[in-house]
Amino acid sequence: MILILCDSPGFPQRAIGPYRIAHALRQQGLTVEVVDFISHWPWDQLVDYIKGLGPIEWVGFSTKFGTHGQDSVDQGRITELTRAQEDWLFNWFGSQAVPRVVGGPIADQQRPYLVGSVDWIVRGYADLAVLALDRHIRDREQPVIHTLWQGLKIIDADRDYGDWDLANISTEFVSTDWVTPGEIFPIEIARGCRFKCAFCNFSHTGKAPGTYIRPMSSIAQDILHRWNNHGGRCFLFVDDTFNDSTEKMQALADLRSELATPWEFWAYCRLDLLRAQPAQQDLVEPLGWRSMTWGIETFNRASGSAVGKGADPERLKQFIETARARWPDNQFMTHIIVGLPNDTKETIRDTADWFIENSHLLDSVKFMPLMIYNNNDPLGRTSPQPMANDPGAWGYRTYPTEKQGQPWVTLNWVKKGMSFFQAIELAREQTARVHATGRMQFESNLRWPRMEHLVDPERILSHYLAGKQLLNQQRQQGSQTI
Repeated sequence: MILILCDSPGFPQRAIGPYRIAHALRQQGLTVEVVDFISHWPWDQLVDYIKGLGPIEWVGFSTKFGTHGQDSVDQGRITELTRAQEDWLFNWFGSQAVPRVVGGPIADQQRPYLVGSVDWIVRGYADLAVLALDRHIRDREQPVIHTLWQGLKIIDADRDYGDWDLANISTEFVSTDWVTPGEIFPIEIARGCRFKCAFCNFSHTGKAPGTYIRPMSSIAQDILHRWNNHGGRCFLFVDDTFNDSTEKMQALADLRSELATPWEFWAYCRLDLLRAQPAQQDLVEPLGWRSMTWGIETFNRASGSAVGKGADPERLKQFIETARARWPDNQFMTHIIVGLPNDTKETIRDTADWFIENSHLLDSVKFMPLMIYNNNDPLGRTSPQPMANDPGAWGYRTYPTEKQGQPWVTLNWVKKGMSFFQAIELAREQTARVHATGRMQFESNLRWPRMEHLVDPERILSHYLAGKQLLNQQRQQGSQTI
């Protein structure tokens, strides 16, 4: 058996990555079990479950999405478990001579802290890399391309195993996943984005139109699997920028009609594109696009122009009013970056003031400090962020930072009128100010999913843990029939 441990960051929604990897391995005839929501398990129950799994060829850890809590000695490096619990897992698998593999969004970022605790780190999309790694673990004569660093074996999947086929990246759930009917399911729509914003740290940006979108037949396969087998009616469309292609939107609206599956979904949205293209606006309802996170980033036009977000802020504000009037039941959320080139404390506070005065228009606003990555990292970690190549070109002076004695992947920065540490505090303050009015609806009056589609998180967790407990009992009795 191959075991994949994960702590899906949007509980009770499941992350796509670990289930995608599990499906890729199962397509090769391998037995794989995913154990999810690990920080939500009673700890003793999780330990007993893992110990009862029997022979494990190797274990994969899928990391959390962000690096929050890194200054705390109690916070896990790659999960929401405590540091002691996470270390116990690393040590126990090590004592059993089970190879330990880490993948996911922050796997390579955490490299210096994982020395001696894990064996392999996989960075990037691992669809093909994990197959090569599995063959190598079973037969050391089978090659897998990797580099060595302080005893860690590093696989750069995007560089050396990046020839995956967009028509063959489906993800299916199995009986041992203990899905609650009606969960909100992730579905990959595309891998990449045609834009290349200066602050963006995502890989696969600047793509040629049409080269990064899954075929509609492949997307249909995933939708029907969730719709027919698991009662899925609401989805999270995994796509860096959903509305970067009107043609993609139209094709999905056509697919929704052809399949007679009136799904609803959340996705990232560039608000400036939606405002500028009436054809996209007309597709919102036929698509079932009920929840959007808008990539506004700034209401400071000079800052926006400097980093690839040059839309007129006043027109965006007007369109936010139009959007609320046109789609009164939709969920609208947005992020604002603090510390872009022309930002000042005053312009950020002015932005927060506008959201406070217009809090009936949005459901959630989050201010976040600008992160500049270190492309001169002494450990060889690199970032696709354009700004990382030459921060000085955008007006930043940068210097390395350490977290608990290790070089970190982001840099401290100073620019005219603001520092990184001031941006962190300003982001916290303004997020709290905007939500202090109590008029935003994200928690008090949930617009999406609709009540008839809403599944209680505690019900999902209870069903999941009970199912895993039943599976554990059946294993002890020598049966795995579900």
